[in-house]
This record gives sequence, C-alpha cells and structure tokens, in this order.
Amino acid sequence: MARLREGSTTGADVLGEGPAGDPLAVEAVFEDAAEHLNSLAEQALAHEDPWEGFTQFFLATAERFAEDRGLREAVLQGMHGKIRVAAARDRLIPAAGALIARAQHAGQLRGDFESTDLPLIQLMLGAFTEHSQTVAPDARRRYLVLFLDGMRDHRDRPTPLPHPALDEGEFDQTVA
Repeated sequence: MARLREGSTTGADVLGEGPAGDPLAVEAVFEDAAEHLNSLAEQALAHEDPWEGFTQFFLATAERFAEDRGLREAVLQGMHGKIRVAAARDRLIPAAGALIARAQHAGQLRGDFESTDLPLIQLMLGAFTEHSQTVAPDARRRYLVLFLDGMRDHRDRPTPLPHPALDEGEFDQTVA
C-alpha cells in the first residue's frame, strides 16, 4: 500500500512505484489538488482583465501539471481514485469554461477555442515536459508562450519566447 511521504502533497508521492496505490489516499490527495486548481480558476475569474485571468490560470495549471505527473493523470486522464477525482474534475470544468467564455466575450481569446482544447493542450505540454525534463527542464515555457500566442484572438506582435528552441542534441534526447 502506498503511503504519503511526510509533508508530501503530490499525486506521484501517493502512487508510489506502481499503479497499486492506496485508492483512498490517492483520491484524497487528488481531491485536494483539484480544489487548489479550482481556487486558481476562481482567482483568475476575479482578475480585472479576462485575458490576463485566462493566462494566469493556463500558466499556473500548466506548471502544476508539469510538476505532478500523478495529478495530471488523475485530473486530465481520469486515472487513479476515480470517484472523488471525477467529482473534483466536474467542478473544475465549468470554472475553466467560464474563464474561456469571459476571455472570448472580451474578444481576447479565439472564438473557436473550445473548453475541450484546454485539457488537451495541457496533456501535450505534460507529455513534452515528461520527455524533456532531464534535457531542458524549462523548455516547456517556450511552448506555453507559443500556445498562448496561438490562442489569442489578435496581437500586435509575437510574444518574446522565454526559452530557446531545443538544439539537435536536446531534440534527439527528448524524442528518444
């Protein structure tokens, strides 16, 4: 049975070495983490500027999912501790939808961006992060900006990228 390490708050800590973690412990940790994500959505909705609120939520959740593979799997893929995690996820989806609708209504987020796009983008970023973590741990920030620029309805110029592209050696290591 997997146990939480002292002071641990991540899903990966609960899952232990394999998929046979304690289901109740898994659910409790993921429910807490999903509630934190809901709190991030509420903070983003309170932001005066709809685009800045959306961006704040997108970046904060991307960082959280990048740091915690177990959380990413539970919230985005419905793995581990299904009942309580599903309930927490069901509360997160409308909050994320409200952020999307608000930014679209303000003309800042592409009108064809759908609520299902957000978790799929997070999955892509998570997969990249997992593969590039030992090669270029901060490279995901480059792709966060590229995704955000692509989601924006309009902009005066491209946003400067915070990280260089992977060089050929880093690329080879990442996709190997």
